[in-house]
Amino acid sequence: EFPDTVELVRYLAILLAQQGNQEKCEATIKDALIRIEQPIAHRQLGMLLARFYTQWNQKDNAYTLLDALSQKLPDDIPVKRRLLLCEQVIKDPEKAQQLVDDIKSLEGEDGWQWQYEQARVWFAADDFEARYPQIVTHLQGNLLANPSDQASRMLLAASYERAGELQLAISTYREGLSRSPDDLNIIIPVVAALYKAREYDEAEQLLNRASAAKLYHPQLQQFQLQSHLRHGQLSLASDILQDLL
Repeated sequence: EFPDTVELVRYLAILLAQQGNQEKCEATIKDALIRIEQPIAHRQLGMLLARFYTQWNQKDNAYTLLDALSQKLPDDIPVKRRLLLCEQVIKDPEKAQQLVDDIKSLEGEDGWQWQYEQARVWFAADDFEARYPQIVTHLQGNLLANPSDQASRMLLAASYERAGELQLAISTYREGLSRSPDDLNIIIPVVAALYKAREYDEAEQLLNRASAAKLYHPQLQQFQLQSHLRHGQLSLASDILQDLL
């Protein structure tokens, strides 16, 4: 028998995925989607299956599932936001803009989710420079309403950096890092920006702190490699190269 609650389905699906049984994992979630009718359950299970499809490098299946789920649940903002992350949507500006407009109509003019997604769509667009002032306005508005909005803060910093305002970007990255000092998704772009600005001492302090906290990421290793080479520490650089290869 198949489980009848989202929690049990999730548990069983994750267990099957960990065991490498993709076919049974997929069948378990699909069967539950047929039997369990609540919209929230459909969203949770659909997003779970989409996550597995992405892990299994079945991106077309993930997109097809999320697109169908968005049509089945037209008022569900999280599904639309997840759909916006699909490569098929990223490559289709009209589709992406329609999803943002849909979110805006659901949230209202002052909604933070559509403003973030609008800024993200414009950030990736060919006309970034023309949209840059509006991107900044949307993201600064989000941060004014919610200073803890790290997603908007990091996108704002990346926008500053792309626009060539490196010191403003670094200042914004630093604010994000002060709020989440162990978040690799923040540490990496901060260090990259500091290296770009030739602020090596601060970058190396962050690398040393990350190392002391046992935070690992290949990109951090590459930064450490650059640091050792810059100081002529060839033996330490060689050790990192062996780890990276």
